[in-house]
Amino acid sequence: MRLLLLALVASGLYGQTVSQDSVTEFMGRKVTITEAETDARGFPKGPATLCLEGPPHRQCFTEPGDFGVGPAATSVELNKGMFALLFSATSPGADGSVDRLALLHPGEGSDLEDLFRGGVPISNFGDYAFWVEPFGSEVPIFVTADYV
Repeated sequence: MRLLLLALVASGLYGQTVSQDSVTEFMGRKVTITEAETDARGFPKGPATLCLEGPPHRQCFTEPGDFGVGPAATSVELNKGMFALLFSATSPGADGSVDRLALLHPGEGSDLEDLFRGGVPISNFGDYAFWVEPFGSEVPIFVTADYV
C-alpha cells in the first residue's frame, strides 16, 4: 500500500500526466478515432478504433471487446525523435469503469503495433503517468497505480 501511494505521489510531482485532448495528426498523418455506438444504457455496442490515414497506407488499431466509450489519443515521446500514440478507451460497468491503454506505433502492414503487447487496464480508481527520471532511465517510465 505504501509503495502504491508513493507511486501516486511521485507521478503527481514528477510525472507527465497524459492529457485527454486527442491528437489530430501524428508523424504527418491524419489521426481518425471512431467511438463505438452505445445502447440506451450508455454501454458500447463494440470497440473504439484509431487509424492513421495516408501514405504509405492506412493503418488501424481496434480495442478488443467493449472498450468503445470516450476514445482519446495523445502523442508521447519515447526516446529522442521516437514517438508513439497513447490510445485509451473506456468500458463502463455496473461497479465502475475500466480504461484500456495501448501504446501505438506504425508497424508493417495495415495494423498499428501495440508496444504494450496486450494493453494495460486501469480502473476508474486508478491513474497513470509517464515518469521522467533522468538518473534512472533515458526513456520515460510508464507508471500505473490503482486502489487496492
